[in-house]
Amino acid sequence: MNAPAARGLSPADAAREPGECAIAFEDVVKVFRSRRGDIRALDGINFTVPPSDFVSLVGPSGCGKSTLLRTVAGLEFPSSGRVLLKGEPVRRPPLGLGLVFQRDVLFDWRTVLENVLLPFEMRGADASAHSERARALLTSYGLDGFHDRYPWELSGGMRQRVAICRAVIDHPELVLMDEPFAALDAFTRDDLNLSLQRLWLEHRATAVFVTHNIQEAVFLGNRVVVMGRSPGRIVDIIDVNIPRPRTLAARETPLFIEVCARIRRTFEQMGLMRGDNAGEQP
Repeated sequence: MNAPAARGLSPADAAREPGECAIAFEDVVKVFRSRRGDIRALDGINFTVPPSDFVSLVGPSGCGKSTLLRTVAGLEFPSSGRVLLKGEPVRRPPLGLGLVFQRDVLFDWRTVLENVLLPFEMRGADASAHSERARALLTSYGLDGFHDRYPWELSGGMRQRVAICRAVIDHPELVLMDEPFAALDAFTRDDLNLSLQRLWLEHRATAVFVTHNIQEAVFLGNRVVVMGRSPGRIVDIIDVNIPRPRTLAARETPLFIEVCARIRRTFEQMGLMRGDNAGEQP
């Protein structure tokens, strides 16, 4: 496991030119203005994400993980510093972007298939021309036979599968996921972690995945970016050198346990977890 530089660029990041990175954060600060006083949500964020990488962001509630993700999506903008995509500053939601949120944001009056095909309709393309691809994707995600069902007829896990299919139907170059499995039971969450890994291995989109769950962050990520709060900042960047494809049994290996323990110790040192009762949710 490589030892990264906390609170800044890792050695590998520092050696890269901006154009070599899918995403680059340069001294990103985000301040939310309020009558009760300004809130500094992000402070001095510096790191890069190479093309086709899978990076997990893990940290406690209120540390700015979602805010950071939204700056990449062009839904928020830094108060100072820059967020770059392929070397260009983010000024609007980029093309070739797939987004998955904690809530599935499906339209209950549209069928499952119609929800998945929505990105084509929004671009004014012929959605029907992509129906077979959408059906095949839904089938690969365990939703065969549910194409003509409505979201209100599905379980929470099935709805999230539909949301993921909608986000990746057009093979986006960049996929951003904001705690998409947080509300699911452990069994369903494990199953979706395996499905998401398989999907990423097939298409190799650049992926940034936000979670509170330490094990999930380590299982999915090539790197784990650990964030602390007050204000939101990077406190560690860890390379996860566990071969892929990873099975759930990988969570029992010494390296996996070592990485999880390192993250927990970091949270303990920040006073976010008690050393005698360190669970998975900081």
